Amino acid sequence: MRYFSDEFVRSYHVPLSRNQIEVVSEAVGIAFPEDYVAFMKTTGGVTFKDFGLIPINGTPAKPHHVAIIIDEILPMKPSSELASVFWDEWECIQGRIPAGFFPIALDGFGNRILMSASGQCVFWDHEVDDGEQEPSILMTIASSFSQFLNLLRPVPND
Repeated sequence: MRYFSDEFVRSYHVPLSRNQIEVVSEAVGIAFPEDYVAFMKTTGGVTFKDFGLIPINGTPAKPHHVAIIIDEILPMKPSSELASVFWDEWECIQGRIPAGFFPIALDGFGNRILMSASGQCVFWDHEVDDGEQEPSILMTIASSFSQFLNLLRPVPND
């Protein structure tokens, strides 16, 4: 199954088995939503080219509207494998993000898209004044991973 048109995809990563995904899930202590598991079993993650524009409303911490450009839906590999962007991100943001969330995507500016076990996808801005672990800094993007994928649009050529 193809999730995106080839014109927007730089590369898909190596698809994962359910067992590999469960190893990662157990290591991070979060049960991954089934739509995310299905995506990882099919794609293993994806790197975009000129894609991934998501307009979202702000939060009390950042009340303005923003558009997020998604560079990559993180590839995931079991922790025993050395090269993994997912694990690099997990290590980098541990203790900096609210509990119960894990990184699923990057915006290219140091911010992350996080997801909870319920599937809620949020934008996490690493430069807010309220403190990185405060739930008030999270901007909700989608209530599920599938909804998140459906929000992705090509970046306009201005």
